[in-house]
Amino acid sequence: LAMLTDTLYTTRRIAALLLEQSWPEHTEVYICTRLSYADEEIISTSLAKVETEKNISHCIMVVIG
Repeated sequence: LAMLTDTLYTTRRIAALLLEQSWPEHTEVYICTRLSYADEEIISTSLAKVETEKNISHCIMVVIG
């Protein structure tokens, strides 16, 4: 499942919504920001840990599961 985030549906909000819908906490998540730029970042984490990561808008969030 891949989603584009924005200022309303950020990484934390999407993670919270998926957890509310009984997605497993250990679900694999990739947060991809500034792709193709020198400061590109791909964060590998779990659905439960997204809430402890920095809240990111305007990125691609990939959820494996």
